[in-house]
Order: sequence, then C-alpha cells, then structure tokens
Amino acid sequence: FTAMRVMLTRLDPLDVVSLRTALAALGFAALLVLTRQRLPRYSAREWRLAVLLGFLGVAVFNVATAVGQSRLPASLS
Repeated sequence: FTAMRVMLTRLDPLDVVSLRTALAALGFAALLVLTRQRLPRYSAREWRLAVLLGFLGVAVFNVATAVGQSRLPASLS
C-alpha cells in the first residue's frame, strides 16, 4: 500500500493498477518460461469464466483500492 500511495502522487489510479498488473503478468510469464510449464488446457467456456472472474475479482478490486487511496488519507484507506 505504501508503494501504491507513492505512485498515486504521479499517476492516475487506473495507470497504477495497469502498471502493477503488467509487471505481475511479466513476472508470471517469466516463471512459466523458466520452469518450462505450459498453460492448462481449458475449454473455451472455462477460459471465459476465468477471465470474467479475474476481471471482477482482481481488476475491479485493485481499481477500487487505488481510487480509495487516492481520495482518502492513509489512516482511513
């Protein structure tokens, strides 16, 4: 939360979340390459559900957190 607070002084909340998500995705992609793992073989329906749940559970939560931290003092957020 401290790093997010510092980043919010220079970037918009959506930019902060996008940057955090991109860095995490690159890290996990590197981990897949280094461990020579493959992505699971899911059906199209399972992939759609995973993307929807990822969007709702991760993206919406992180955007709400970043917006809250940009509008409230740290003691309240």
